[in-house]
Amino acid sequence: MKKLVMFLGAVLLCASAACSSSSDAASSAASGNCPAVGSKVCTADDAITQDQADACVKAKNDATCGSKYTALLQCGGSNVKCDSSNHEDDSAIASACKTQQDAYV
Repeated sequence: MKKLVMFLGAVLLCASAACSSSSDAASSAASGNCPAVGSKVCTADDAITQDQADACVKAKNDATCGSKYTALLQCGGSNVKCDSSNHEDDSAIASACKTQQDAYV
């Protein structure tokens, strides 16, 4: 099953914009953009890597599924939740974005 890089690590799945704070990763995704290399969704998460950034851009640019991936990215970015250990809560995002996930997979 495909999973957001970021959350989506991304967004998670992702990356491409300017590097900065954890909230910027979610904001970028909510806008349909891949989060920046080095950004985080929640402060205890691992930072987005260049490989994750490249995978996000590739998925967004895919002629067949790019629009579905972008919808999933936007949903994930809009529904980010951090758990009690300040890591991204993947299950909360998966629950909120089930329709988009099912369309992309």
